[in-house]
Amino acid sequence: MRLILAIIFWISSLWAYQYNSFLLKTQADLYPKILLFDKKLDEKIDDGVIDFAIIYEGVDRFTAQTLAKKINERYPKVDRFALRARAVNVWRYLADKKRSVDALYVLKLSKSSCKKVAKKAIKSQTVTFVYDLEDLRCGFLVGIDIEREVHIYLNKKVLLEGQYDFVEDFYLMVRFVE
Repeated sequence: MRLILAIIFWISSLWAYQYNSFLLKTQADLYPKILLFDKKLDEKIDDGVIDFAIIYEGVDRFTAQTLAKKINERYPKVDRFALRARAVNVWRYLADKKRSVDALYVLKLSKSSCKKVAKKAIKSQTVTFVYDLEDLRCGFLVGIDIEREVHIYLNKKVLLEGQYDFVEDFYLMVRFVE
């Protein structure tokens, strides 16, 4: 019986993406603050609450829920706005016809899901954040990586395509990617 359970856990770990807990914590600490650099934030928030969705697929549900809980505990408010982070399945997000989120943080997704989510977010000018910098190529806006120090990356193509507008100081802090 133990052998069967060990095999099941081993096989399921092959399909699961391994997240760097320090990077997740850093991103969860910084992404809500980065929202404040958006010049159009007041226009996007109509109810006084920033709806911050953590988009996941498949087995990453627990990671997304844990991350949402940590963000909610750390940031009950961001500046003058309340913040509500929640885990949202990628298919639920894509099926939603209205603009139900003000910002989204994307965990690892399949390439097809990644592109669909990015396309919808650009269309609604939703500020997007990614866990993995490679996902910026799908059409997302902001990513953070830790090398010797923390670096914020901004997708220049998406910035122009989505007509996002940030305060000038933000552009001085980021590294642009094409």
